[in-house]
Amino acid sequence: MSNLTQLADEIQVMDACDRLIDLAIWPRGKIEYRGWLANFDRADRPLAVQMLSRFTFLSHALVDRLFVSAFHDVSNFVGSRGQDFPTRQSLWQAFCAQAIVVPVMGENPNPSDSGWGFARKARQLLGIPEGNLMQPQEAVEAVASGSSAPVVFVDDFVGSGDQFLRTWRRRHETTAGTWSFAQLAGRMPVFYCNVFMTQYGRNRIARAAPTVRLVTGNMIPLDHNHISSDSVIWTKAQGTSGIRLARRIGHSLGYTATNGGLRDWRGYHKLGLGIAMEDSVPDANLPLFFEDANGWQPLVRRS
Repeated sequence: MSNLTQLADEIQVMDACDRLIDLAIWPRGKIEYRGWLANFDRADRPLAVQMLSRFTFLSHALVDRLFVSAFHDVSNFVGSRGQDFPTRQSLWQAFCAQAIVVPVMGENPNPSDSGWGFARKARQLLGIPEGNLMQPQEAVEAVASGSSAPVVFVDDFVGSGDQFLRTWRRRHETTAGTWSFAQLAGRMPVFYCNVFMTQYGRNRIARAAPTVRLVTGNMIPLDHNHISSDSVIWTKAQGTSGIRLARRIGHSLGYTATNGGLRDWRGYHKLGLGIAMEDSVPDANLPLFFEDANGWQPLVRRS
């Protein structure tokens, strides 16, 4: 009876995935759910089906909507609730006209960092003037030289918060000396606008950079992971078995570290996530979702 019940569950999950493809909510060819499930033997397949049923994948269109929604939420910090709508609208328009939009950069900053794409989206989708899009060094130069314009950092996904904190603390040579955003905090309003943010990353940033106002399209709670027995991903009966499966397959794919680094079987900072966007597969995911070593068919591929 339990096998029949699981078979029905698998059929429902596969039908749901097929409908997402048919309705163009998932782009065809971007998420290989049939090939991924074929990695698992009969004993492990029920747990794999559970993982698939809780996996989150966002197309370009959904990412854009969440980003625009998050950026508009910044307006909650502009003006005051007692003001009438025309006044608040005018203040918001003035904010957008002067806001400096800055991409969050990786450890070794380069134009392929996802933040650059979202700086362009701020121009294309929100009408932010081209001249307001600045590299971090340009923005630090502007503030160090006396600008008090609001600074809005933009990005797609916040997992550990490391990339933002590196951008926040990185020192730049300017005409007014060597400065970082962290050293300039207090001279200008600062916001961090993103599509997805983990509660873990939010907590880290809030402790390290308390003057930064955080706005996101969607918050990922602490219990939304695959490596905790009390996670919402698993039923009470599944939790231990699911974690063991993730560890075993992670090890077989070469992810044997336990320090929260890039080779940890639980993902970066041990976040154990299952989430991807059309152009981005975070390293905070379980490796079994994206790795292609040893003949493993990934659910989503990292670019």
